[in-house]
Amino acid sequence: MRAAAVPVAPAAVGPAPGRRGYRAGVSTPEVDAPRRERLEHDDRRDRIIAVAQQAFARSPYESVSIRELAEAAGTTRTNLHYYFRTKRDLYVEVVTRFAHLPLRLGPVEAGPAGAAEVLGRWLDLVEDNSETFRALLASQLHPGDPEVGGVLTDSLIAWEDRLLGLVELDPADPSARAAIRSYQAMVSGTCDQWLNRRTLTKAQVHALLCGCLLAVGAAMRPARH
Repeated sequence: MRAAAVPVAPAAVGPAPGRRGYRAGVSTPEVDAPRRERLEHDDRRDRIIAVAQQAFARSPYESVSIRELAEAAGTTRTNLHYYFRTKRDLYVEVVTRFAHLPLRLGPVEAGPAGAAEVLGRWLDLVEDNSETFRALLASQLHPGDPEVGGVLTDSLIAWEDRLLGLVELDPADPSARAAIRSYQAMVSGTCDQWLNRRTLTKAQVHALLCGCLLAVGAAMRPARH
């Protein structure tokens, strides 16, 4: 799996994408434990997933316990196991949801305006889930699990297809896909400079990603003829 080129990824536990911006470690997770309260089935499940996403982003998989997750979610271990049979089942659900987030950014037209809109929504998504994105960049969310690796790879390919469509390149063209994968590696490095090193602003990242994506499209279209 190409760990450096991550779409986000990518489940919706953060605020809704597009809310703002561009519109056109090894320790016990420090998650505040809410008081136990009665919740509807889906609400309780979503709370467990949200807490688990924070925990797995802050600490390696092995150091996160079911007891800690249950306490942070304001429920019991028995109730948590009602929704997720094992910690691994919960972990796979967290990664699956997160990896699929970029695929829900909504339709836009191909071209510069569409690229700016989608990448702006994507940066909002990254910002809202920055801890998880950092962990994904560092491969902390992929402890050698083939199912998790498959989820991330499938999501990455779907995100590549979305980027190819924005610049009107053929997804079946191996050269075009290779160019987008090279672009994705640049995206990861740029986001590292923004999120971890604080050497770039969100506005600068947006400008870089838009300009480079359009340049990839322009460079690859003549090369196919």
